[in-house]
Amino acid sequence: MFCVGRLAVSFAVLCCTACGDEGDTAAGAGGFDIDEKSLFGSGGLSLSGTVTLSNSVAAGAGAQIGIISGSTVPGSPWFGNELIGGRLQGAGATLRFRITNLDAGEYRVFARVDASGNGSFEEGDLGGYYAGSAENAVQDPAAATAVQLQADQEIAFGAATVP
Repeated sequence: MFCVGRLAVSFAVLCCTACGDEGDTAAGAGGFDIDEKSLFGSGGLSLSGTVTLSNSVAAGAGAQIGIISGSTVPGSPWFGNELIGGRLQGAGATLRFRITNLDAGEYRVFARVDASGNGSFEEGDLGGYYAGSAENAVQDPAAATAVQLQADQEIAFGAATVP
């Protein structure tokens, strides 16, 4: 597994950075498909979890965990304040992640997986917000359950085919 990069948005400034030696946790450590340090946080809290996918995907499939901080729901369903990417370590229907360096607060969390393997996220790929399931994935950010992060926390949710 390797980190394919990040897309992060802050104060309406768009910046794209490659994962590097910025203190990031080694990707794939501890069995995580995505194991990265938040670009914007400074609080030292971590959010980890498991995303159950409705379909099995190939090893190496591109995946992203997105976080939306605060109570503002974006207009685009797959837009986050921070998108952290990686690749699935093995074939299967589970994505494991950990994001560290987060501040206490409210977050909406989503996952998306490039099931087709074409390098973009589109119709037919997998996506879902916390707290849906693989059978009943939440794909609208307004319907997502917010995570109230006050201490290190682990969550589980599902992702299904994006219509």
